Amino acid sequence: MGKNATITLIIILLLIILVAGGYLVYKTYVEKFLEDNKIITGQTSLKLVVEEKELKTYKGNDRPIAVMIDNHKEAL
Repeated sequence: MGKNATITLIIILLLIILVAGGYLVYKTYVEKFLEDNKIITGQTSLKLVVEEKELKTYKGNDRPIAVMIDNHKEAL
């Protein structure tokens, strides 16, 4: 393999890497931008789901997992 063949092979590999990188950028960023743009223009419908949170109180079945003892003179 001569010097010219090696340089040609390196140039071809770099071009393949650049094309693959450009395709990856297109797939990740451009398609994400287009999806966001659809949401802004109202082409998709969004449902708002609201979950009501219940207040948890001590029900008598649970045991405490920690106890704090304050040894400060003023607290005793």
